[in-house]
Amino acid sequence: VLRMKKKDTANPLSDEVYTALKKKILDFDLVPGQLLMVQEQANIFGISRTPVREAMVRLREEDMLVEATGGKFRVSQITWSFIRDLFDARMVLEGHAIENIKNYRPEHFLEDLYQSIEALKYNVENDQVYESFVEDNHFHQIIASCSNNSIMKDLLKNLGDHQLRIRFLAVQLPGRMIHTIREHTEIYQAIKDGKYEDAVDKLHNHLNESLQELDKSRKNPMSIISNLIKE
Repeated sequence: VLRMKKKDTANPLSDEVYTALKKKILDFDLVPGQLLMVQEQANIFGISRTPVREAMVRLREEDMLVEATGGKFRVSQITWSFIRDLFDARMVLEGHAIENIKNYRPEHFLEDLYQSIEALKYNVENDQVYESFVEDNHFHQIIASCSNNSIMKDLLKNLGDHQLRIRFLAVQLPGRMIHTIREHTEIYQAIKDGKYEDAVDKLHNHLNESLQELDKSRKNPMSIISNLIKE
């Protein structure tokens, strides 16, 4: 049962249901295509239907859920075409952010990148899966912060939660996070040395490696990922 928290919001219960369901979607406790019924979720949370429906409508608006018949919802599917489009968009947007570093660099930028790499190392070494893919996402958010283009910043922010879903899949790939640590370090070092074109190339290589490994895994019928990604 959820407990009321003091928040400056019209419906704190709805916010709590929204946060709880979103986390379950992001870490695949709720899998793509899974049916969610408002009354069933209200019973689980021990609250009325209204805040649950409000939370689900918010998640639908973010494309985390889709509406099903009878006032029900389903967790949105992850398609291979969406993953490809997402990676293509990230290459352009994050690449632009790196190129802009020589003109705009947030305070403590390099230290934040370094600390993110160290945090990822710790999480991977301690088998903290959820924390690992969140920290992976954080590294790229730090890079995105260097874009002085407000529209690009908004685009990257809006892609953020969907990126987390894809990163959760990448974490499942054997050895992928070890490669990610090395690749993040190479990107960081190139940026630190002022070799921005090289950093963009390393970013593209990093994203392409992840994409290729996801593609290989989704085609393997024995892989967990093959059941989570649709064509």
